[in-house]
Amino acid sequence: MHRVSLNVHLLLRNFFLILKVWIVERTFKGDLLNQHQMHNRKPDMTPEENAELGKILNQLSKGYFSPGEPGLFYPVVRSLLEYDRFFVLADYESYIKCQEKVVEVYRDEEQWTKMAILNVARSGKFSSDRAIREYAENIWNIQPLEI
Repeated sequence: MHRVSLNVHLLLRNFFLILKVWIVERTFKGDLLNQHQMHNRKPDMTPEENAELGKILNQLSKGYFSPGEPGLFYPVVRSLLEYDRFFVLADYESYIKCQEKVVEVYRDEEQWTKMAILNVARSGKFSSDRAIREYAENIWNIQPLEI
């Protein structure tokens, strides 16, 4: 939900969005997944549907990155394949496309600098001071204490 909120406030111009559209659509329709659904959902994408992703998961599960301890990453792979709770597999293709865009923009020093400055300048909405003040006023109904 925070990624959607952040995206709206930064107006898309200076923001790289990875989030799968399916989540956004369901969130705005008020059809959020409950905890049971989140823990028991199957991944939206399988390794068979994306050769690159399949190769990565295969390398992880067979110990390519941990030759001294081949089963080290197997629990991660199993978790992704049994229930992709954080939509890692679902977001894989959009992440790769977004990363390619990031690399393209990063090579344009002027554009990258402008985006970075604008993002920092517009980040005040997300400060913890503001969030705590709003919670105190609107939820807890308390006033600040002068020290």
